[in-house]
Amino acid sequence: MAEFETFKLQLSPVLQAPGQWQVTLTESPVAALHGDKGMTQARVLRQDLQRLRNHDGWPNINALRDIGTRVWDSVMTPKAEAAYQTAKLNAAAANKGLRIIVTAVGDEPLQAGSDRVRLVELPLEVMFDASTNEFLAPDIRTPISRSLHWSQDREVVKIALPLRILLVTAEPTDQPPVNATQEVAQIQAALAGLTGATGAIELDLCEHATKASLGDALRDKRYHVVHFITHGKYDQAGNDASPRAYVCLEDAATHETDAIDADTLAMRFASTGVLLAVFTACQSSAPTPGYQLQEPFPVRAFDGVAQRLLAGSTTEITAVIAMQFDFEANVAATFSRHFYSALVKAETTLDEAVTLARREIAVAMGAGHRAWVTPTVYWRCQRGKVFEFEPTRRTLSAAVQKELDLIDNTIRMDRRKIDEIAAQPAAIHPYLEQMRLDAQHEIDDCTARRSLLLGDTLRLLGGTAAAGQEIACSLRLRLKTRTVVGAVKLVVKLPPDGCVSFAGVAAGADAGGELPATVVVGGALPRVTAHIDLAPLAREAGEYEVGVLRFNIAAGVQRPMLDLEVPEATVVRDGAKTAIEALAAILFVAL
Repeated sequence: MAEFETFKLQLSPVLQAPGQWQVTLTESPVAALHGDKGMTQARVLRQDLQRLRNHDGWPNINALRDIGTRVWDSVMTPKAEAAYQTAKLNAAAANKGLRIIVTAVGDEPLQAGSDRVRLVELPLEVMFDASTNEFLAPDIRTPISRSLHWSQDREVVKIALPLRILLVTAEPTDQPPVNATQEVAQIQAALAGLTGATGAIELDLCEHATKASLGDALRDKRYHVVHFITHGKYDQAGNDASPRAYVCLEDAATHETDAIDADTLAMRFASTGVLLAVFTACQSSAPTPGYQLQEPFPVRAFDGVAQRLLAGSTTEITAVIAMQFDFEANVAATFSRHFYSALVKAETTLDEAVTLARREIAVAMGAGHRAWVTPTVYWRCQRGKVFEFEPTRRTLSAAVQKELDLIDNTIRMDRRKIDEIAAQPAAIHPYLEQMRLDAQHEIDDCTARRSLLLGDTLRLLGGTAAAGQEIACSLRLRLKTRTVVGAVKLVVKLPPDGCVSFAGVAAGADAGGELPATVVVGGALPRVTAHIDLAPLAREAGEYEVGVLRFNIAAGVQRPMLDLEVPEATVVRDGAKTAIEALAAILFVAL
């Protein structure tokens, strides 16, 4: 589907009433429905979880429906169910889907003698709505994903094509085969039309991966996606007596298992620029071991591999696709082929891509097979997307592309720092002001360096203003060679919540005199289309102010940064209308 509304439920254990969970609706298309939706308790039993972990006895549609109904009853209190049905109707009326995000908040002790699962163990993906006789997760109208205790706080990252994917395979000799060759071949086949010298995707392979070779691969090139094809385990790792989540790499000497646990993996990903991690490894999102321990296991919400990679600011990863149960090798190949086929389409969201892959598994294996329940989506990115694609820049050298990646990474880190400062109590803002200004100046410097590296660009400069004030943004045209330049046209996409409005446009200081500037406001989204007629002069290499666009920041804005995107830009060069690289503006709000 093209668009989705969000239905976000927060579940948290009630410490004063062991076994009870508080259900809160935090986001939906109908704001009046938000708030407390009552308390519930787990209806899912340990034997249900063990049934899903077992390869044998599938497909069994009745067993899957029974477990799915118990999951539904564990989450949907009567008030939550009523809110869900209302939200679904509202989304359908707007021709939109309704994405369901379930957030688990807090730790929960295992009750002695209890046969019920704990909050973080709930297999949400099998949720079954008996009123419509439908599973939610394989239905493109109702994709299911998970979060932890955050809001969706990571911005969508704009990346220049090619999308760089690293496939990491490991088949330790002391583990059953994972059939990595088949899965790699399926991914390569799915992306065959997009790879190659002029393709939109670079696909690299790190075979028989060791800790050292994985580290070398992540240092040599900055990847956007890393995909692990190996075994996942939940067992004792090293000298830690408590079971730990890990994935299996290979020992360089023996080729047997060399475990890399969730915390160590998070350290490996630090400062690498990786945005999305995919694991077709078994149990890579399992929060607890797949076997019964002698003593109660002290589960925490962040104990799984997927959860740990999103649990802090160590990595830049904004989403993880991982498996909560064992995943058959042939099913992993089917999942990967359809997931990547969907992911590379610009309009597809991450949960939508996973849902489409689930559906294909269900068709291949049978609707009653537990295999389609296994994939999970954990994320904290906004608008359902980890990244958006900018036009391909195949003329850039590897060295320039690497420098651009470093610049983009610096900008992301500085933006995160500014957001974190804004979230602090107002009383300590004065003590953090210099840190905020330093981050802002570094963003400005990085944007200028980016323009220099790219050559011909049209850059909309931002600035700082208080809420309720007007801000003037200079429009700069940078040329790397002598060129006759005429009219400039650009489209500016404003934030959709109305916090920024257009105030006016005029020719810039270097436009060649007082020349007309026209503007069209409106469209399907909040957009401004500006046409600036320049004197058709031969201009030397350099930077020119060709226009000034003014915007109003609405009173009451609380966000420290507002983005003005420039999705389209053209310049008449030597008499011909040509597209040009456009750099967006960031408006810093003085809070």
